[in-house]
Amino acid sequence: MKSTFHLIALLFLTLMPSAGFAEPVVIKTTPANTNYYPWIVQLSQSPIDWFESDVNAKIQGRAYRVVILLEDIYNSVFIEQVTFGTEGCCKKVSSVRRFDIKTFSEKFGFIGEISGFRFIRWLSPTSFIFLYKDLLFVMTAINEPEVKVEVYSGD
Repeated sequence: MKSTFHLIALLFLTLMPSAGFAEPVVIKTTPANTNYYPWIVQLSQSPIDWFESDVNAKIQGRAYRVVILLEDIYNSVFIEQVTFGTEGCCKKVSSVRRFDIKTFSEKFGFIGEISGFRFIRWLSPTSFIFLYKDLLFVMTAINEPEVKVEVYSGD
């Protein structure tokens, strides 16, 4: 049953791209108060965005991290912002937000368990490709409270 759904979804996205998800879907993130993750299955940090305008500034660079957890059988996804001081010292997690994977699943028509989220690779300091239930997606604007998600076209 599960593979039949994936096949139908793949055919739909392949044969009818104009009826698919032409516009990115906006998904809200919510601030999370956590500094401990008991079940990390994947963590990846973006390229560092170094600031060149003020060499005396306390914060010299910023990066984002995607943290994927497995709690029981379900995935949770967090987006962290980390900052760096002079010459890369003093790395600090400055904010943590939870990606609403349940809303994402609903908006893209997935049913069943909320699992199978896997980070693939960074496209930029604020965008990356991920796999969810055998389909590739791109998430952009991870530096904003509302991220954008769309089916990855390979462009």
